[in-house]
Amino acid sequence: MKGTMSEDILIKYLLGEANAVEKMETEIWVTADLKNAKKLDDLRIILEASRKLAVSSPLNEEQAWSNFKVRKEKQVPDPILLKSVSTRFSWAQIAAAVLLISAAGWMYSYLYHPGRNDIKTITLTSTEKFITDTLPDGSIVHLNKNSSITYAKNFSKYRNINLIGEAFFEVKHGIKSTFTVSVNDVLVKDIGTAFNVKAYLGKTEVIVEEGVVEVSKAAKTIRLNENEMVNIQNGSAEMIVEKSPDHLYNYYRSKIFTANNTPLDRLVNVLNEAYGADIRIDNKALNHVPITVTIRWDSPLSDILEIIRETTPEIRIQKKGPIIHLQ
Repeated sequence: MKGTMSEDILIKYLLGEANAVEKMETEIWVTADLKNAKKLDDLRIILEASRKLAVSSPLNEEQAWSNFKVRKEKQVPDPILLKSVSTRFSWAQIAAAVLLISAAGWMYSYLYHPGRNDIKTITLTSTEKFITDTLPDGSIVHLNKNSSITYAKNFSKYRNINLIGEAFFEVKHGIKSTFTVSVNDVLVKDIGTAFNVKAYLGKTEVIVEEGVVEVSKAAKTIRLNENEMVNIQNGSAEMIVEKSPDHLYNYYRSKIFTANNTPLDRLVNVLNEAYGADIRIDNKALNHVPITVTIRWDSPLSDILEIIRETTPEIRIQKKGPIIHLQ
């Protein structure tokens, strides 16, 4: 696995122009180290800022990035030379182009300057128990088991979270800086909301409980409203908005499993995750049997299975070693 990654490849990845091999290498590199994930996210922030500034700029995205990379490699403030442009561009547009390159250079200096102390990070990690904590801006994070978040110490200026695993965020508003969550190669931007983000089995899941979020991957952005969700496969830019089918995702925050006509296979998947169990449905005809129960998470798994059996007489439960069979 590569210890370093070409910034040209990282930029191509963010622009959605990387080939299959480059995508795979980038995603392996990002998941190998939180520092790698942060570097990719910092480049993403620069790209997003450049896009906003480029709305009225005569420079296209590739030209802007090319100029930015040259300036960064030289590490000195070079004069900006303007080529003659068509008279259809106003001086305001030319100024915007200059600002685009200057802003990119400034943001690089801000994020990567080795002498700065304000980009030191804080990491919060959970192991066998979930954690609830208050972030420096007053936002609340509920961190599921075996998960971690990393953020800058100067969080009020740079409210970006790098997530591994799963977390639910209740975001504090009335603060100028935008609250974002980076996970895998996906960026989730808060627009006044409470939402759950989960990275597992090669994909990223985002569920909005309240408000609205924007979800971005490569050059594509979608908006999720309350009770909507999206599942994004690693290596794919496809994002399809769906209705969230239940509230089982928040069991680690509410400490309750609430199933309301929930398919058995969905409930089993959540129980396996929550208890580290190996429950298998042998009779596939049972997969879509609707289950309606409300169970506390601190109940023993054996009690939960017995409640399911009592509410659904056609289910038989058999345990063989560590494996629990539903027949």
